[in-house]
Amino acid sequence: MANKNNLATVNPQNIQFPTFQGFVYEGFAPQSTPDYKTLIDNIEHRTALNQTAEEQLANLSNTYGNIRNSLNQDKESLNWFNNFIKGYRENIDSLIAEGEYEKAIKESTRLGGLAAENPELKARIQTSEQYKKDIEEQKKRIASNEISQETYNWWLKRNPYTYKNIVNDEGVVIGGTAEKPLDVLYNDINYASVAQFAYNLITPDKSNVQRGTQTSYSNLTGHDITRGKNKYNAGEGSGSSWNKHDTREKVSIEDIRANVQNLISSLPGGYAQVEQAFNIAIDNYRNFVKEVEELKAKAYANLQDKDLQQKLLNAQQQLDEREKFFLKNGSEINYQEYYARMITNNLFAAGLAHDWKTTSYTTTDSVDFRDPKATGTGTGTGTGTGSSNGKNTTKQRTSKGAMVRQTSTDKGQTASNGVKSASNNITNRFND
Repeated sequence: MANKNNLATVNPQNIQFPTFQGFVYEGFAPQSTPDYKTLIDNIEHRTALNQTAEEQLANLSNTYGNIRNSLNQDKESLNWFNNFIKGYRENIDSLIAEGEYEKAIKESTRLGGLAAENPELKARIQTSEQYKKDIEEQKKRIASNEISQETYNWWLKRNPYTYKNIVNDEGVVIGGTAEKPLDVLYNDINYASVAQFAYNLITPDKSNVQRGTQTSYSNLTGHDITRGKNKYNAGEGSGSSWNKHDTREKVSIEDIRANVQNLISSLPGGYAQVEQAFNIAIDNYRNFVKEVEELKAKAYANLQDKDLQQKLLNAQQQLDEREKFFLKNGSEINYQEYYARMITNNLFAAGLAHDWKTTSYTTTDSVDFRDPKATGTGTGTGTGTGSSNGKNTTKQRTSKGAMVRQTSTDKGQTASNGVKSASNNITNRFND
């Protein structure tokens, strides 16, 4: 028996291999060499489209960013804008994620145009630009000293940006505008000029006093006479006069306060301008009251803090002074009382008001009257002096004596918002 493991004993020629029937897959056809160039071109094209879509989206984002900056930066406006572009961005991002780059490019272009033409967006941008313009105009008034920084801050706080839509009968937004117009901001009041105007409106209490003496000398002797260095023919003579004028005037703080109504009506803004000044002042006063109350709470909680205690003491002293001005019988004053106090408490008004002020001046005159046929001509001289602020000027009259006849006339006149007069004529004759 042959060893089955001994392959050397097997004759290859005696081996018979099985025969396999051939088969063919239906629909199968041999392929030619792949077109790698077309494949690469297609990939590059899609890559370019992807890049273009991404760039388009970035450009759109930049456009949205510029639009966002054109809007007012308040919370309501920014929230609205974020919701406004959210739908646009999500749609484009979805197309890019799905590989629909061409559609993403077309959609970003279309939506960008739609956004730019959106009536609400356009209205919000226009309203914001107008608000910014109004703010800049008010800032210019600070530089020109028409208003103070304090006045501007007060106005700005009361006039924040607002917006409301305008809709048609179908409820479709067709535009928008500010929800409320900005308050008129009046110029700050120049209390010095107003105090001067108040003074000019007053008819002061007045007292006018005029006193005078007139003396004349005439040669009635019928012959020439000499007096001093002067020679007088018959009928000639000389004369002199002296007069003093005193005007006393009184203008009190109460007189100025009495014109408050007239002063208010004289202002460009009238009562509204005064109310604005009062509202700013009273708001500052109320804020200071709150600051002092907060400081008190801190100081009471830190009794060992000496610096804080001193700060509270100083603040309380300031508050006491302000309360004297802003309170009347324990209640806040109104704007008319505030205005009156501002007029009469400023230093300029105090300088205009006065109790009794006297203005005085004196005049003197002398004259020679001569016979036209005599040698020489008539001459006359006059002098005058004046004083004010309650100082009276006095003059002492002297004469060289009478020639023949002396006539002295003393006159006095007093007027106090009316006229009272009195005169006293004295005639003395002296015969040689």
